[in-house]
Amino acid sequence: MKLLRIGALAMIIFVLSTPTLIAQQFGPPTFYAIGTLGATPEAMVAADFNNDGVIDVATTANAFRLLTVSLGKGDGTFQPAIRAKWPPLGTTPMALAVGDFNKDGIPDLVSLLWNSNSPGWAVVWLGNGDGTFHQSAQFQVGMSPGSEVVADYNGDGNLDIATVTALTKGVSVFLGNGDGTFQPGVVYNNTKASLFVTAGDLNGDGFPDLVETNQDGSASVLLNSGTGTFPSAANYSTSDTLTEVTVGDVNGDGKPDVVICVQDPVEQAVAVFLNQGNGTLGTLTFYDVTAAGTVPSGIVIADFNKDGKQDLAVVNGTKAPGLFYGNGDGTFQNVIALNDGPKGGTGIVTADFNKDGAPDLAFTVLSKSPKLAVLLNTQ
Repeated sequence: MKLLRIGALAMIIFVLSTPTLIAQQFGPPTFYAIGTLGATPEAMVAADFNNDGVIDVATTANAFRLLTVSLGKGDGTFQPAIRAKWPPLGTTPMALAVGDFNKDGIPDLVSLLWNSNSPGWAVVWLGNGDGTFHQSAQFQVGMSPGSEVVADYNGDGNLDIATVTALTKGVSVFLGNGDGTFQPGVVYNNTKASLFVTAGDLNGDGFPDLVETNQDGSASVLLNSGTGTFPSAANYSTSDTLTEVTVGDVNGDGKPDVVICVQDPVEQAVAVFLNQGNGTLGTLTFYDVTAAGTVPSGIVIADFNKDGKQDLAVVNGTKAPGLFYGNGDGTFQNVIALNDGPKGGTGIVTADFNKDGAPDLAFTVLSKSPKLAVLLNTQ
């Protein structure tokens, strides 16, 4: 495999896995129903939706247009899920993000809805403060929407939304009005058909930048001009199938790095790009996930063993989720299976569900009736 970085030569490093071990710091999973027979979970987020100081979980499913909210009890367990149907303007919810869009102190939700024969939609749901929601806005986002990320891109104190779509090339930025409504979208980097997008301040100027993964196997970095516009993109070709992307400081230098799930037919891995501090990406390292699972579809970053070093947890499509312990320098140890229980999933989040100061995990389980699996950290 050859890696070409636009403008400079980058290294490519492979880290192969050893036979699977089982992580001992997480307890056995607890399961909660989050959908009906035939529904497949697509995305999930965590926040305190009913303002009781306890983290809750919201999920979407691709059948019956379901939004499901599981309210936490504060001890790591959850109440029976609250379910709400989507309005009849789309068919399949593909993504979910959280933010306070009307500045009332209550977390809100935005989801992307996919429609096979027409442009997709973004639907904004304002929180009522009790774990339920009401719709405030809906707007078209292009064909085959895949991902979204929420941040204040233009520094006006209002949260904005960036979305990517596979068929309508580029990333669309919808600036928020602060009342739960949004301005028309502006498209950037319209030469790439993108799959997933995330945000982080990659060049240290105080404004969130964007990172995309694209259908052609490249990753793109779009630096924020400081006004919520993204005039150019730097593209990093990997020749792999890149999917979910997130950012976090994995080498302790105060600069957010880029971590990507790889679903290549030849390899299934987690790819780590270290940030050079000026918005450019340096060395790319692949960490194989096949000892724990295959088809990585979601990833989170946290210090799970509380040693001061950031770790990675990845959910896999066919086997148990995997855990990569960080070495503190941007490298990671071989993958360890999180448990020997549920197999397969599409989304993963980390939060302190039982308020003991240690990050826990929740992920969706693919089964006849979709489930939420919660693993409490015993560290």
